[in-house]
Amino acid sequence: MNWLFSESSNKSLFFGLIFSFWAFFMLMAVFNQEGLLSVFEFEKDLMALQIKNSLLAEENRHIKSEIKALKKKPSEIEKVAREKLNLVKPGDKVFHFIRPS
Repeated sequence: MNWLFSESSNKSLFFGLIFSFWAFFMLMAVFNQEGLLSVFEFEKDLMALQIKNSLLAEENRHIKSEIKALKKKPSEIEKVAREKLNLVKPGDKVFHFIRPS
């Protein structure tokens, strides 16, 4: 019975418990819902959103320049009407190409 309470077994029990708690908290820090894995996932999502944001900002700059051109140049309005709305001026000839099936 004396071996149960010896000083070396108390130390090993103490260090065993300390290691068990440490291992438990490390596992919780990594695999918990707010752990390191989710932080890495959030960083990946953040990078993707930043790239998407910069692409949208570039698209906004392009659209703003189109708006300025449409406000200042009537020829731009005519160009957009021809390209996007398929409009023609009076007197223009329109050719329709029909592919044989």
